[in-house]
Amino acid sequence: MTQLAIQDNPAFVLNRTDAERPPPHRTVTLLPHIQTAYPGARLWLLMGADSLADMPNWVEPARIIKQCRLGVLARPGVIVDWEVLETAVPHIQAATDWLDGPSVSISSTKVRQWVADGRSLRYLLPTAVIEYIQQHGLYGRV
Repeated sequence: MTQLAIQDNPAFVLNRTDAERPPPHRTVTLLPHIQTAYPGARLWLLMGADSLADMPNWVEPARIIKQCRLGVLARPGVIVDWEVLETAVPHIQAATDWLDGPSVSISSTKVRQWVADGRSLRYLLPTAVIEYIQQHGLYGRV
């Protein structure tokens, strides 16, 4: 689905390392593979503020922020509690760069819920991705 979403933008390249390696699939173990594939590159892990707030629940978040910077986009209604985050993951605020962009409340969780509820995904996702979800019967009914 990612390939379909980026297919018309030459600035993006899909890397299948995570999909092709054996489980468990953890960010902390993926990052060294990406760094090896792109030596000398500075890595950013892009996420929404909701994912940032959840980082203390990730596997080895302190090791993650040593391997990359966090590029975070605000989410409507999400307030980041830096005190809680810093207690759980020291230096996380210094490893975080806020991205300038539209604040949207679209997440993979929301997409799955909308499909399960029978709601339209039109305008939420690229048409090619919606068609893929429909053709493969993902997330319930579409």
